[in-house]
Amino acid sequence: MGEPQLKNSFIYNPFITAISRRKMSAPLDFLLKNNHFENIKTVLDFGAGRMMDVLELNKIGVKCRAYDKYADYYSPSDELLLQNEYDLIMSNYVFNTIQTKKDHYKTLKIFRKIKSKRKIISIRNDFNAIKKEWIYNESNECFFTGKSFQRFFNIKTLNRWFGNHVILEKKSNYLILELL
Repeated sequence: MGEPQLKNSFIYNPFITAISRRKMSAPLDFLLKNNHFENIKTVLDFGAGRMMDVLELNKIGVKCRAYDKYADYYSPSDELLLQNEYDLIMSNYVFNTIQTKKDHYKTLKIFRKIKSKRKIISIRNDFNAIKKEWIYNESNECFFTGKSFQRFFNIKTLNRWFGNHVILEKKSNYLILELL
């Protein structure tokens, strides 16, 4: 299978995959219900999307900041957020929408450099969501949907893509990892 043929007008923007929610994400709900926020006062939501998790955490008294370089609310001054120290950094469904392997590892390197006691990543693993019209890009191990890129992870590929980690939660449609 070859590289996907992108339309000349295609501009890579993973923000289009950000879901508008009325409540917190399933990974955040799991983390809260299972006491992963015990003694957590400051959080950075890395790739915050439409910021529902940020709003939910701030509602319960956890100071949560939003960073998303593709969002409409992004400002170059947001890069300063990456220089702060946090009790926890979370990233929900960001690594599924990164176009290339090179960008994945570059983004992971930035994520790992941020000072934090804990680093948690939620990723998709719902292979049943793949549609037959999506084009598979073998070199980057992801699908082009016509609008965005989607990558799915399984237990076998996690070490290769994320390095040392523990799985906090495994569901049929997502995994929650804590990077070590």
